[in-house]
Amino acid sequence: DSRFVLATEAVYPHLTELGLWQSLAGYLLYDHSQIAEATADDTTGMVRNLYKMQEGQEVILLDVLCCAVKLRVLDIAKSDVDGRGRRAKALANRIPELQEEMAHGLAQIIPQLLNKFGAVPEAASAVLRLSHLIDLDKIQDLQQNAVAYSALLNDINKQFLTHTDQDVLTEASIAFLHAKNSDDMREAQESKIQELWDNLVDTLSALSQQKEIREGSSIPSNALSELSNTLLRIFNLASVADCIPVLETVPSSSRSKKRARNLEAPFDSLVHIIKRGLREPEEGENVARLETELVANSMRTLLFYFMWKIQALRAALGGKAAFNTAFFEGLQKKRETFATVLVAVMRQRSGLDEMRYTATTTLLDLQTLFGTLGQAGQAANNEEDVITQTQSLVREIAPDIQALIAKVYGIAERVYAKKLGRPLEPGEDEAPASESELDEPSDEESDDEEGSEVSERLRSTIMAEQRLCELTGKIVLAIIGRVLDASGPERGKLKQRLSKNKSRLGNNYREILAFLDGPKLKSRTKGKQPGKGGTSNQGPDGKPAEQGGDEVEEIEDDYLHIEGDDEEGLRARGLVEDIIDDDDGEPNRTAPELDDEIMGD
Repeated sequence: DSRFVLATEAVYPHLTELGLWQSLAGYLLYDHSQIAEATADDTTGMVRNLYKMQEGQEVILLDVLCCAVKLRVLDIAKSDVDGRGRRAKALANRIPELQEEMAHGLAQIIPQLLNKFGAVPEAASAVLRLSHLIDLDKIQDLQQNAVAYSALLNDINKQFLTHTDQDVLTEASIAFLHAKNSDDMREAQESKIQELWDNLVDTLSALSQQKEIREGSSIPSNALSELSNTLLRIFNLASVADCIPVLETVPSSSRSKKRARNLEAPFDSLVHIIKRGLREPEEGENVARLETELVANSMRTLLFYFMWKIQALRAALGGKAAFNTAFFEGLQKKRETFATVLVAVMRQRSGLDEMRYTATTTLLDLQTLFGTLGQAGQAANNEEDVITQTQSLVREIAPDIQALIAKVYGIAERVYAKKLGRPLEPGEDEAPASESELDEPSDEESDDEEGSEVSERLRSTIMAEQRLCELTGKIVLAIIGRVLDASGPERGKLKQRLSKNKSRLGNNYREILAFLDGPKLKSRTKGKQPGKGGTSNQGPDGKPAEQGGDEVEEIEDDYLHIEGDDEEGLRARGLVEDIIDDDDGEPNRTAPELDDEIMGD
């Protein structure tokens, strides 16, 4: 929350005018440009000018409006309690009326606010946040409100297609999820989502046909910018809407037969775009940034594709699923194609290059995601062949790739230690990093002023810590999910490497490692049943990994510790994040309650 939101929350109980949010909305919608400059003897004009909204204030006031509406919604929900703290039936009966009035007012005002402020990204994101507060159960009772909300969905679509600001796209995506919670609005929401998919896939298909993209050469700046923005929108939409049929279907084309022959499924187009990460870095700063965003968003989009895929598979296995061998072979082929290109980018790039870092974290998420299938469907009496083929999708990360992940981790560790002024020695099997690898590029120009230098140094230190902690958290999840550091002669070595400098890298880092070394369950003293409580543990050659030994027992205890944590505990550790929703509108976490369902963020 911004400081303006925090200030509004603090003064709201003492400033009754904030509860009259319609007045604040009316002030924002008023055309202040018609207020002329006042002369010295024009008292009325001088007063009007005192209340004239200045440039830049609209964003602040929209933040205040959004916060005031949220607090008003909470007040209405608690308005059935009288001054003595007792529930009053007469007050309780007024709550539905007040909620309906609130929903009606928001459905009418938000489109007007978007029409006036939608061109400014900061203002548009604030208005879209306001749309999340509409109680859809109340507006669907009135046809007039339902029509107004359908028009609002049209406006949200326009915002999604016209803005490239991440905050706007995020708020628009959440607005689509909010609409999905209403049965009556779901059909309209799905229609708008499909319109977006059609638009984005057509654009991606047209751009992918360009010679420079097909040959992997430099792309003209205009086409590169359009392609980067398109993939940013596809990534955001894939985070809230099932993208499986969209990415797997070859788009139809009414163009020439020559171009029609070159058409491919968006999944394949995204893989080809990721291969641009194998090229030498571009010289121009802006072009290099767009190329990085292009590749990174393609990686993240395909990761969401596999998340939707695994969710659909697990849902089908919850009943008695019927899958043929071709389904599993196709899924495995796509997974191997994606993983291969990620590893290639990791090998090609150097240091903590953004593409290399994103490829590393995406690969860890991908392998951990498939690791959740270890015991999927066993309780639903599925056919033995289906269970076997499902478990065959669980693969441990190969030793050479594990060494590559450890190398990237080592660089992230030393970059952060350097920022802290605590340089670390490389591990036994690690080559010393060059200065170019440890030097992080700055996103902002340096300033001669001392205050700016201090702020920039603090910012870069926080960013280095964030990267290290995010990467370490994903490694920890992969270890717990037994897809990393779980078998072979090097078993447990990476876990030891993570703990080597934990006392020197700050409290946040220690808290992440505490998930591995947390308190053991009391049940550990009781006899363990072999083969229980974990996913399939295959070695790099596809054979079952070794079992037994104190180290494996310790890992089992750590793995079982996940069951002891409730969702709030996992969220407090930063190990659970909302990703996608089920068709019934209920959020589906990436780390559900079952012990074999740890898939990272």
